Amino acid sequence: MTCDAIDKIGKAVADLRSNPVSAAAGYIRHDEFAVGGIFWCSGYNWRCTDIGSRVITAIKLDREDDPSWYNGPPYGVAEAVFDEYDIEGCTREPAPDDGASAAPAPVAGGKSLP
Repeated sequence: MTCDAIDKIGKAVADLRSNPVSAAAGYIRHDEFAVGGIFWCSGYNWRCTDIGSRVITAIKLDREDDPSWYNGPPYGVAEAVFDEYDIEGCTREPAPDDGASAAPAPVAGGKSLP
């Protein structure tokens, strides 16, 4: 791959990240995540647990029977890593076609993302 091709790819990625259409559609950019913030991905409610330079980690909020699993760190549930490609599918609210309820699951200590 030539340097010109790499530069073009870099510019295309930068353009996608600054695209106001994705922001208007409710998608979250990497810089909008906050530790403890709640977001949606793949029909599930998630809580951000850490933010890296290119990734975030989060726990899935699907254990309604015992919210103590979400106390941490360390957490009683596995943390998932979302890379830059996974982050592209994260939203502030569930997508209308994913079958999830519009209200986030009640979770102690969680806060919505801006």
